[in-house]
Amino acid sequence: MSFVDFMIIGAMKSGTTTLANMLSQHPDICFSRKKEPHFFSKTENWQLNIDDYRALYTPTEGKLCGEASTSYACYPEFNKTTYKSLYEFNPELKIIYVMRHPIDRMVSHYMHTYLRGYINSSFEEAVMHHPSYVNRTRYFTQIKPYLECFGPERVFLLTFEEFLSDKQAVLQRIASFLEIDYSRMSDFEDVHRNKSIGSSKKSIKIEQLRSARWTKQVRSLLPTTLKKNLYELLHRMTVRTLDEKPSVSENLNKVLWDLVMLDVLEIEKLMQRELVEWNIPRSSPAHLEMIDSKA
Repeated sequence: MSFVDFMIIGAMKSGTTTLANMLSQHPDICFSRKKEPHFFSKTENWQLNIDDYRALYTPTEGKLCGEASTSYACYPEFNKTTYKSLYEFNPELKIIYVMRHPIDRMVSHYMHTYLRGYINSSFEEAVMHHPSYVNRTRYFTQIKPYLECFGPERVFLLTFEEFLSDKQAVLQRIASFLEIDYSRMSDFEDVHRNKSIGSSKKSIKIEQLRSARWTKQVRSLLPTTLKKNLYELLHRMTVRTLDEKPSVSENLNKVLWDLVMLDVLEIEKLMQRELVEWNIPRSSPAHLEMIDSKA
């Protein structure tokens, strides 16, 4: 059944698109035509629909197939046992998990949902009332089932910050992990990255409107030019932009670190190093509690 060799399941807004774009330039890698299929997290009875998933790939002989769906690390949202589905699909699957500075990831996640029109509240209100911002940043909680299921030798842990600081070294390590020839990698500097500041995103409201059954019926009766003009008008009416990142108060910053600190410390154990690139506040209650427990 298995025809996919690796998955990038990095946390949302942690650089998975950048990494996928870089790896896709390698001649021995074939990514799914749809960057984030979310097949195993959002498809009921995925075994019965596996041909639809297979159709997303057109590899030549000898190529490795991969995809990058962040929803595979969004526990407890979507399929709560995605890791089991992936193991059933391919027990030899290799997993790349990309993480980002926890607060930065939450801020970027918020900016994305705000620009898309999913949310109207401030950053502080959003993170306090919507668990997904914090849950998706509990990195150890997200990756632990994969480590237990596939084994640590098949899981590659990476922070986006170390990736940006030395792309060449990190890509060499990933090439070794995937068992591909690094020397065949294309220029890894000139790649696209998701950006939120100063940009706009397609409103979810437009997508919902376009997918509604009555809308499809009306659209079929309209001339192409009129449909295009209506779409552009709707886009102008709903588009949002952000000129700067939302600020995080000192108190909120402390609260958010306390919520994710135990996960961060467990990730440090797994990576066998301090995540100095995150400038972790070592005086947090969670960190002090762990120190006390070792005394």
